[in-house]
Amino acid sequence: MKSFVSRRLRNTALTVATLGGFAAWTGWREAGLRSTSFDTGYALFAAILFLALYNLRKKLPVLPWTTSGGWLQTHLYVGLGTAILFGLHVGWRMPDGIFEMTLAGFYLATFASGLIGLYWTRTLPRKLARVSEEVIYERIPLLRSQLRDRAQQAVLETVGSAGATTLSEFYSERLHHFFEQSRGWRYMLRPNNRLRRQMLDELTEVNRYLSEPERKTCEQLFALIRRRDDLDYHAALQWRLKGWLFLHIGLTYPLVAIASVHGLLAHLFAGRAVRESLQEFKGDTYERPNQPWLCGLADEGASCPTGPGRRGRCPGASACHPLLEGDRWVCNRSPARGGPCENGPSPDGSCSKSINARRYDRCELAADALCLDVCWRPWAACVCY
Repeated sequence: MKSFVSRRLRNTALTVATLGGFAAWTGWREAGLRSTSFDTGYALFAAILFLALYNLRKKLPVLPWTTSGGWLQTHLYVGLGTAILFGLHVGWRMPDGIFEMTLAGFYLATFASGLIGLYWTRTLPRKLARVSEEVIYERIPLLRSQLRDRAQQAVLETVGSAGATTLSEFYSERLHHFFEQSRGWRYMLRPNNRLRRQMLDELTEVNRYLSEPERKTCEQLFALIRRRDDLDYHAALQWRLKGWLFLHIGLTYPLVAIASVHGLLAHLFAGRAVRESLQEFKGDTYERPNQPWLCGLADEGASCPTGPGRRGRCPGASACHPLLEGDRWVCNRSPARGGPCENGPSPDGSCSKSINARRYDRCELAADALCLDVCWRPWAACVCY
């Protein structure tokens, strides 16, 4: 028990430290106005591929890929860690494109099914262990038919030996359907013992009217009813485990396929293979087709060339980076920003005109787009369109 707790604490600490270091690294890159979309995307895609390999590991147990238990533990921690990677990749907001929303939906469905499976695989086996004995799922239909035959044979033998028909009539009216038919979908989703208690109570009530041979057979029916209910309980819980695994694996492969297409499209846009064919720029060097933020200085005629960060933060950068020519500093502000300023740089070589952050109480509508968000950050000089 002590080794189990220490192993759990060690794995948790390692996972938290890894994710914390990766989040700090991406935050440092974003503070330097570097894009982290590909970094977080590659990390998330690699984690998903690793998780998908666990199914292959179970099908090929002869391969020396550590033990199945060790792989399962790694699978659990990496799967939980993908939630942080997903949040970093999307900027902790839901995507707004149809393709991106579809991909996010598949990921969230797969992640949610994994959490449900984690809970079920930790609780359902304990419930099954409290039942009379362990039963293989594929043998349950055979065991049910054997119980039915035993119940019918016991009742028929009693009728033939004693000649009484009270128990046989009760069996035909109440127990025949119980032993013959399987439970409905409501029981499979939420198994309970209400029908079992009802059958036992009714059989107990009938027992007072039975003859001595019928009462002996009645005791056998008590045991058979309990046995049949235990089999139904096994079938419901094991069906839940098998159905969950089928759903979880069924969601994984479409997720990998859509994520691969998403990565390909991201590289095409980043490489301008698609972007230039979809967008025409008329003398404007401010290109942000893959970001939801635009510089708020655009309403003054020219937006800053640096632009906002991936999360909409204004870098507060200087208007230019002065150049040292001989013994004096000269302004090298871009013509898109109005050309060299009149005052020029300071004697120490710093730009005398900075881009200060301004607060927008509301978003401003662009001429060709709709406002999708409200700028609430007091330090943001960038508005979302």
